[in-house]
Amino acid sequence: MIEALSHRWRSSFRFKLILATIVLITLTVTIYSGLLFWHHARASETGQKERATRLASLLAESLALPMYEFNSLAVEAGVKALESHADVRRVRVLDSAGKVVVDRANPAEVGEVLLTIKKAITHKTPKRQLDVGSIELAFSRTSLDAELYNAMFETIIGGLLMAVATICAALWAFRSLTRPLAQITNGLDQLAAGQTYVALPDTERRDEFGRMTTAMHRFRDALVERRQAEEAIRESELRHRAELEQTVVQRTTQLAEAKEVAEAANRAKSAFVANMSHEIRTPLNAVLGLAKMIVRDDSNPRSVDTANRILQAGEHLLGVINEILDFSKIEAGKMQIDVQPFELAAAVNKAVELVRDRAMLKRLEFDSHIGIDLPGWVRGDRLRVEQILINLLSNAVKFTQRGEVSVAVSRSRESSDIVFRISDTGIGMSADQVSRLFSAFEQADSSTTRKYGGTGLGLVISRSLAVQMGGDISVESFPGVGSTFTVSLPLAAVTAQTRAPVPRVRVQRLKGLRVLAAEDIELNRFVLEDLLTNEGATVDFAEDGEKALALITSKGAEVYDVVLTDIQMPIMDGYELAQRIAQTWPRLPIIGLTAHAMSEEREKCLACGMVAHVIKPIEEDLLIATILQYCDLPREVVAAASVQTADQPPMHMLHDVRRLIDWDALMHRYKGRTAFVEKLIATLLRTHGDTPRKLREAVRSRDTQTMKFLAHTLKGVSGNLEAGELHALAKKIHSGEGEQSDAPVLTLELADSLENLLEMLARGTAAKAASAAND
Repeated sequence: MIEALSHRWRSSFRFKLILATIVLITLTVTIYSGLLFWHHARASETGQKERATRLASLLAESLALPMYEFNSLAVEAGVKALESHADVRRVRVLDSAGKVVVDRANPAEVGEVLLTIKKAITHKTPKRQLDVGSIELAFSRTSLDAELYNAMFETIIGGLLMAVATICAALWAFRSLTRPLAQITNGLDQLAAGQTYVALPDTERRDEFGRMTTAMHRFRDALVERRQAEEAIRESELRHRAELEQTVVQRTTQLAEAKEVAEAANRAKSAFVANMSHEIRTPLNAVLGLAKMIVRDDSNPRSVDTANRILQAGEHLLGVINEILDFSKIEAGKMQIDVQPFELAAAVNKAVELVRDRAMLKRLEFDSHIGIDLPGWVRGDRLRVEQILINLLSNAVKFTQRGEVSVAVSRSRESSDIVFRISDTGIGMSADQVSRLFSAFEQADSSTTRKYGGTGLGLVISRSLAVQMGGDISVESFPGVGSTFTVSLPLAAVTAQTRAPVPRVRVQRLKGLRVLAAEDIELNRFVLEDLLTNEGATVDFAEDGEKALALITSKGAEVYDVVLTDIQMPIMDGYELAQRIAQTWPRLPIIGLTAHAMSEEREKCLACGMVAHVIKPIEEDLLIATILQYCDLPREVVAAASVQTADQPPMHMLHDVRRLIDWDALMHRYKGRTAFVEKLIATLLRTHGDTPRKLREAVRSRDTQTMKFLAHTLKGVSGNLEAGELHALAKKIHSGEGEQSDAPVLTLELADSLENLLEMLARGTAAKAASAAND
């Protein structure tokens, strides 16, 4: 039963309301009846006490004179008169000394409750009021209790009747309230279940329930209209979805076609860039190779100078091609960063040295500073770091007509990044020009390309490389004042790496190797033959892949240590040649020589069986290092190379000059190329023989500008010759270090030091020529 009541309590609001009302009415009637009975009982008790008190007062007054006169008979007569009172159970009269005078008592029922009243008896005389005794009366509560019992019964009966009547009235009222509420609830449940055609209460009532019923009718009508509208919308959506699906199919087809067109255009662009690179690199390989041969072998200074100019122009053209290829790789997301430990100062100095000569030709001050708190070795992509620095330094020199160019390397204050700041006093840029500076094919001004040249890709590539390495490039510039480019790169410090010393003597690094080279262009064969034979290798040439296969078949694969092959050749190209050799003679290494510089070309070469590929124009050291990586030199060749001493400088010349030139550093700088060092010395003797006299004349005429200009020129020359003392003096004069009055003294010291160096170099050159004539 309790569980059933609990369930109804949880599920029925009507049951909760009725039960709560019954409990509330019962509690209210009970409290009211109890208060009413309590009030009646208090009034009855109070009335009995008042009557007993009046009776005691009357008796005390009547006994006052007899007690004063000690008339005990009169006292007893007065007490006896109270015996007829039904409620009096006992009367005691005491004199002033507390002695009982009269004590009359009626028998009391067992357990009867008595009400005791005490009253003093006083007698008044003309002079004073005397206390003559006291009286004690004991009254019975029997009549009072009977009266209270009757009152309680009447109260209970009245309360029950009131509660029943009230509950009945409340139930009737609740029924009139809950019945329409139940109808409304049922209607709402059916509407909530989606049943729009339901029976709802009528709307004849004008009270709140009538308004609620009217609202329900409106809600049902609105719901029906909404259902009808939803049905219409659903049908419309179905039609629209079918049309949309058809449109999506059409658009998808169009997008697929557009994507195919875009990919075809991108493939065409990549093919064009690759073919353009190939068509330019192929003749450029021959041009640069021939120019290097002239520089290496020709003793005519004019021819060497012309060849150097050809090299510079060819390297510039190669730089333009590389910029376009780098930009294509960046656009395609295929630029790779090769993180390796490298020497920070060496990378910076290399970039500086590559640009220094151009600054000297324009008579610009060129300074570099590397912070002393920087790590010696860092981890990063040295090639890309140098590429960024060379580009920024080249731009600084190109756009600066007078003043200075400087590079400062320091550590960032906010982070552990290495910061490179390249500053110049060139033409500068406005804020609008700076905002467009890092856009592809953009330069600060449209006239810049006409006046200074350039593709407008260098800064885009540099910034993209910096971002890819985790850094960035920012610029501050003002028109007519100059620009400062700041490169921030996260180059972590690493432990210094050991570096094998470069031998002071020239060694034929490929001596004893037998090479088969497949190359269809005669001029490229000529350059390649000179390069390989100069390093001691024996070379056989084939004009195409088919002839190369014939040579291997006729002579045997064991005759050759390595195969070098061009990629694009008639009859049989390099890919097919590599596949044939890899299938038949898998132990014979094949190295591709290609003018295609895209990353896909390397993957294609390796997939055909080649072990490596070298990009044209061929870098001599890279090609030789690649050959040595996959070919083992004969032991006797290694032993001979370890003791070879060809082309050493004259010992007496070294002895005379070693005080002024660090010969070890000089030979390390130029990789043991003694012939080139001798040409460098000959150029110094020819171009600066009169410089000591010019320095002294500048001192006599106090021509500070000439002093600084000549010192600036000698600073670069002495740096190239590793002449430390001469370089320090020239740098001190050029930078204006020390007092102004010291400049003439330092200039004279520079003239003397240069003169001594020239004399020693001239004596050494003459001695070597005489020795060669005697031989």
